[in-house]
Amino acid sequence: DVEMGEVGEVPGWVRNVERTQTLIAMIQQKREDLGKQMHKSKRIGFDDESEGMRRRQISAITDDITDLFKQCERNIQEVVKGLDPKDKHDVAMRRNVQVALATQLRDESVPFRREQKKYLDKLKENESRSKYVPTRESTYEDEGFGDAQMGM
Repeated sequence: DVEMGEVGEVPGWVRNVERTQTLIAMIQQKREDLGKQMHKSKRIGFDDESEGMRRRQISAITDDITDLFKQCERNIQEVVKGLDPKDKHDVAMRRNVQVALATQLRDESVPFRREQKKYLDKLKENESRSKYVPTRESTYEDEGFGDAQMGM
């Protein structure tokens, strides 16, 4: 009994909230690491091996972050499980906590997706530049005057 100074076991949904907050902190740290790797990758380099390794690291970090987002989503859904619909205070509190966690997760997810898109667009741009092969139409060759021009 809390009034008597005795505290019982923490409800499972509260531990779930704490785990979710820990996962969100991990997402923030991994996003920071990912940003550093992406920044290094944006620089033009001539070492294909190290660039390949960096891309694999970026891919692995991205996969980790995606998995963390999925875990958070599952945890957020679990907050309202086992809820007694008759207990209006519990319902309101859990719903508020659920919305707060979902908002925190969205605040991480939106910039993450934006950064991913920007990075992938930059990769495509760099690849299209490196694959540029001049065609006959795009090369400048001075062929002199043509026959029609000489006859004028």
